[in-house]
Amino acid sequence: MIDGLSFPPPFDAFCQRVFELHRRDPAGGAERYHRVLVGYLLRLSAGEPELPLVLAGLCQHLERWSLARDAYPKTTAGYRKWRAELLRFHARRAHEIALEVGYPAPIAERAEAILLHKANKRDAEGMAIEDAVCLTFLALELENFASTRSDEEVIVILQKTWGKMSDAGRAMALNEEAARAFPAASCRLLRAALS
Repeated sequence: MIDGLSFPPPFDAFCQRVFELHRRDPAGGAERYHRVLVGYLLRLSAGEPELPLVLAGLCQHLERWSLARDAYPKTTAGYRKWRAELLRFHARRAHEIALEVGYPAPIAERAEAILLHKANKRDAEGMAIEDAVCLTFLALELENFASTRSDEEVIVILQKTWGKMSDAGRAMALNEEAARAFPAASCRLLRAALS
């Protein structure tokens, strides 16, 4: 179901369920987003990611539309509250779906923990998911994100994004930028943020 990945059952059932939910995304793009993110996870883990990491990656923004940003105050505190609730929601859904399709509790719990960012920079899987999220943002979302903000605002966000990434994630971002794998506007902004 995902190129480059081969896990025993119930992996296909998990993917079917999750991609069915991604296709319901009213904004579109959720299926592509998660395929790109898992592609980065594959590359970051030399083609051999652990199962809970892949399950977490497939659920990173699962049903994000369920908690509308507009339902929260248009303040920094409101944004943080929305993001924190989304984080818990995605983690809970990953856990629920993993159990529904037949994964044992420890697998479901680890996928949930990765999404809750209980993992930290000392945890390779925690950093891999953070790197993959940041790389996916650079590849798919930065150009549109930047179109509604000043370059100065975007540069500050990119510097914060860069600070979240591991050395391996940063190296991959620089390689992607050098290979022009990111949109041209994203490359320009990334270069500006790093100069």
